[in-house]
Amino acid sequence: MIFYLIGIDYKTVKFEKREEAGLLKKIFTQFLSSNGFCDARLLSTCNRFEVYDFAKNRNEAFYRLDILKKNFNYFFGNSYNFFGEKEVFKHLLNVACGLESQLKAEEQILGQLISFSNQKDFPDSLKEIVGEAISAARLIRAKLELDKKIYNIADLVLEDIAVKTTKTDGLKVIVVGTGKIAELFASNRREGVQFYFLAHKNYIKANELARRAGGLAVSLAKINEVILDADILISATSSPHYILRADFFKKVMAKRKKSLYVYDLAIPRDIDCEVSSIDGIILKNMNDLTPLFEKHNQRIRKELLILEALVQAEAEKYEVFYETNAQDWYKAKQLSASAS
Repeated sequence: MIFYLIGIDYKTVKFEKREEAGLLKKIFTQFLSSNGFCDARLLSTCNRFEVYDFAKNRNEAFYRLDILKKNFNYFFGNSYNFFGEKEVFKHLLNVACGLESQLKAEEQILGQLISFSNQKDFPDSLKEIVGEAISAARLIRAKLELDKKIYNIADLVLEDIAVKTTKTDGLKVIVVGTGKIAELFASNRREGVQFYFLAHKNYIKANELARRAGGLAVSLAKINEVILDADILISATSSPHYILRADFFKKVMAKRKKSLYVYDLAIPRDIDCEVSSIDGIILKNMNDLTPLFEKHNQRIRKELLILEALVQAEAEKYEVFYETNAQDWYKAKQLSASAS
């Protein structure tokens, strides 16, 4: 058996292509299940689109990769590949520690990997190698106390807001959505910032986020009312299509007397890109936040060097473990064959 993976991320393809890959996630998963990739699993986040699988041997792995590339060349034309347990494990460890993230050392990717491996009917072989990477990453992150001092996307956006606006008290921030990013803002309670959490269906979750942030929960249907005097709008839903379009913002800005900063943190995007052409609106999506990510990564460069060294050491330790167990397995197989 040989593990292999094929993937794209923010380093290999443009933002728009990753967005399109996310939109085709359901179709892609159906393709896998109906074309002999029964054990393959898709890891899809805002920054990556990766297929993990295993085959009987290297030739079969190459054959399967060819099928994926031929059918999805638009995405995988500039993909990266890893073969074998050692290579796949090291890549997973890099991912789990945040070294492959746009926001280096982020904590959220670890939770995404855990959710990935907890899918229903997740193959045991994949679960084992992903679990090993998660366990090793937890030890490394705990050793460096990464999750206590490394910024997340909410920190960076609030930092950017502080630079962009001169208002120091009574800042009204609307957060649309109740998912993981909304949770980060809810946990980032700050003096002088009033949070409003807007939800279309999950109003109970919005209430809980508002309680944590010392803010208010509002139905998305009432966005027309709360946005008129808001300073910032942050949108991060899991919708596969735009939830806020240019016509809506044109009507809003006709009634407002001040600028509105809009952060679209969703992939696929929540907000029509035409909104950026409306006077008084400053729109930023994840691609526009690249300078913030780079600033953060530069700020923690010393921690990253230590993190990279620890990951390398753990990967080498796993390689020794793998080689030992592979030899034991081969000997056991030979003994079994002799006995028969």
